[in-house]
Amino acid sequence: MKARVSVCQARPKSVTCVRVGGKKEIKRGDASANDPLFASHKTGARLTERAVLGIVKRAAAKADIEAPVSPHWLRHAHASHAIDRGATLPEVQSTLGHGNIATTSGYLHARPESSSGLKLDPGVFLR
Repeated sequence: MKARVSVCQARPKSVTCVRVGGKKEIKRGDASANDPLFASHKTGARLTERAVLGIVKRAAAKADIEAPVSPHWLRHAHASHAIDRGATLPEVQSTLGHGNIATTSGYLHARPESSSGLKLDPGVFLR
């Protein structure tokens, strides 16, 4: 499993992690290097992948989202919306921790409202 870096804040141990300009910076407050970023409320241990999936699915149900959701779906949505709102591929690449820009370019999708075809002379095609 590949470790991912996100912009986040967690109150229990005052942990803040950010990625700025490709450099990871973790401000842990009173947390030790071995403390989990997201801990179980019951045990204090690191959340498992299954626990995170359950949290995401319950949040989606509360928001009346019927589409299948997952933590990866949230990453994909973040990347897609960031690009839609003007983020550059290198910015999204850095945020997602992709080693290769080709991986990030997979988040580019065909968008009919901004198609290069709209830049063509319509008279050529309407004859």
